[in-house]
Amino acid sequence: MGLLDKYIKKDENYKKKKVIEVVSNILTAIHLKKYEDIMNYVDESEIDDLNEFFGYVEKTLELNDFDTIDEYGVECHFNPPYEYSQLEIYDYDDQTGFAVD
Repeated sequence: MGLLDKYIKKDENYKKKKVIEVVSNILTAIHLKKYEDIMNYVDESEIDDLNEFFGYVEKTLELNDFDTIDEYGVECHFNPPYEYSQLEIYDYDDQTGFAVD
């Protein structure tokens, strides 16, 4: 059973609240560059070495002259402006779970 599986049977607002909580915690850890904390919020990762992966993230930030990745909920100012959603939840057709984008 995955970390969020216990919330699948709940109503959509409850599920969205829990997804936002987990995503927010993960993005806060990334923002604070506490990459090792991410595993506190996920059951497993397809990335074998998070430190190596986030080394690439750090390099990307450096190449683009950014200090950090934004936390969840930071207002976006795209130019030109277009419709933007910070969170989309897609239920699997077979009702076995969902994906978050």
